[in-house]
Amino acid sequence: MGCNTSKTKTPAANAASNGADEFYALATTERHPVAQKLLEEWVRFVDAQARRNAGDSTAARAYETTRLKEVWANTVNHPVTHRSVDYVGKMFLEYIKEDLSHRGWGGNFDYKVAGVVTQGFLKANATIDTALSDIPEEVTWEIKIHYDSLGVS
Repeated sequence: MGCNTSKTKTPAANAASNGADEFYALATTERHPVAQKLLEEWVRFVDAQARRNAGDSTAARAYETTRLKEVWANTVNHPVTHRSVDYVGKMFLEYIKEDLSHRGWGGNFDYKVAGVVTQGFLKANATIDTALSDIPEEVTWEIKIHYDSLGVS
């Protein structure tokens, strides 16, 4: 499971907006544990890059030295399936496209979901051009979110 897509610095389409809204609802309203963790990690990354662009060069360095590249989503109170995690990944791609577009950033990103019967992971990665000009300023982001699964698709 997974997907691979890329993004240029163009406005997001309405369909992307619906997917972005769906991802945000999964993370906040429905409290899907993998979506919550994915949103949390993405917000930390974007915040560090925005602060770096605003002149705080230590923000990106501090982020890189303190962040974990592999984390666990707590699925004890909200069990998940591999299929639901794959859906989270698809909707996250729509969310990230819209978020990057609003910031004037672009990039390439993908995700994959893999697992065995009772456990799996979602791995998302992106190469983002955070420059606000024609001169590229690429940064890489990657997160691997492990989860316990119900054992069904």
